[in-house]
Amino acid sequence: MSWIREDNQSFVYRFCNNVLRAGNIPCHVAFIMDGNRRFARKRNYAHAQGHLLGFDKLSQVCLCTLSMVHLNLVRRVEKVKVKVNVFI
Repeated sequence: MSWIREDNQSFVYRFCNNVLRAGNIPCHVAFIMDGNRRFARKRNYAHAQGHLLGFDKLSQVCLCTLSMVHLNLVRRVEKVKVKVNVFI
């Protein structure tokens, strides 16, 4: 049981929450860009548009991650540990 509500959360949020609950935080993360063509086909977009939209979404995730890392680098270590332990 967790204090984090999961009913209206996005897939990425639920995934990250489950990773944090699982134990050690990974040192590396890989993104597999699969499904862009299927996404485009379902919405009657050109394949190239599906790849562009997939890249835009990946860019948003990377930017958010980098901004969180940057914010945590300028905080004291004790503060970061408290914030990370909230999700575990």
